[in-house]
Amino acid sequence: YNSLRIGKYVLIVTTLIIIVLFLLQWSASFVGRNVESFKGFEYISIYVGAEIKNLDTFITTNAFPIHGQVFGEQTFYSIINFAIKHLGLNLANYKLALPYQYVNGISLGNVYTTLYPWLYDFGFNGVGVLTALMAIISEIFYSISERNTIKIAPISRLFYGGIIAPTIVFSFFSNKFYEAFDVITLCIALIIWCWFNAVFDKYKQKIN
Repeated sequence: YNSLRIGKYVLIVTTLIIIVLFLLQWSASFVGRNVESFKGFEYISIYVGAEIKNLDTFITTNAFPIHGQVFGEQTFYSIINFAIKHLGLNLANYKLALPYQYVNGISLGNVYTTLYPWLYDFGFNGVGVLTALMAIISEIFYSISERNTIKIAPISRLFYGGIIAPTIVFSFFSNKFYEAFDVITLCIALIIWCWFNAVFDKYKQKIN
């Protein structure tokens, strides 16, 4: 049964990825990007492959880790930015270091995958530690959400499905996982959870 369930999820995810790839160029044109010069799968190959090429360029042309103004300044950007705005942390000209890349006259943008800030701040050792930490946190919340059947909208499921799972999916593009752990995001998740429980509790009482 578990094998069939996993197979079903893999098939669904694969199908969704294929659909997204086919709609990628159309959606880019729809929002105003000039993609008419690209033929066939050329735009898809650039869009999907740019992250890898940009990361490769960074690895081969830079000495890292790069020590900036504060510990983990690229990895924990959201937390540090919150501290600057609300806790009085004084860091002049603090921003993400994401330079745009051009290879053979083709613009590859400034997307480097989630590994870029980890390498930037902590080097190869940091990649291992941060990957393990991400895996442990994700597994803990997934296990808790699977066991929690007491409430209709347990916060563990909301946190995993609404925050953790999407950040893992988008790790191919950027450091969404560690950027999600900021005070504002957590407060929004808590408010949504309270609203869900209030609404569903009333609905459950009407049924009973």
